[in-house]
Amino acid sequence: MPARVSLQDMQQVVDAQASFDWAIWLPSVPGSSFNTRDFTFRCTATSIPAVTVESFDVEAHGLKFKYPGRRTWSMTQDVTMYETRDATTRTLMEAWLDFIRNIRDNTGNYKANYAVDAIINTYDGPGNITATVKLKNFFPLELGAASLDNQSSLLTYSCQFSYDRTEPVTEG
Repeated sequence: MPARVSLQDMQQVVDAQASFDWAIWLPSVPGSSFNTRDFTFRCTATSIPAVTVESFDVEAHGLKFKYPGRRTWSMTQDVTMYETRDATTRTLMEAWLDFIRNIRDNTGNYKANYAVDAIINTYDGPGNITATVKLKNFFPLELGAASLDNQSSLLTYSCQFSYDRTEPVTEG
């Protein structure tokens, strides 16, 4: 049986990852000439997507065995972004949604044109990348409402994006 965790064991553990050291990057915003670095700065909250391995049971002779099935992803990603006084956050998201499906003439684009690979990086204290996750074929599904409530608070939008799967990225 393993021994209890000691102070020496804990002192050998590297520094914990802070939840505020992250960034989400896009190579471009389809349908817009918007600076993608501004998109990165305006993102105030997101998550590293979950991955699930489904399972199935095999029952025989009074016994039940569990086996791994397919690997799946939630395929949606929530991102919270703040608005600026020139309202370009909402304008950006509406331009991307319009590029996907234009409501004026009911035309749309192909996925190869409106989906991009998003990158989520996490960083350590000195600013080195500690982990990178790529979200394949990332595009917006919904631009949420912004609350106007007479409070001294930041105007934010909750945006839901779709992606096909994640891929870990290794440097080098």
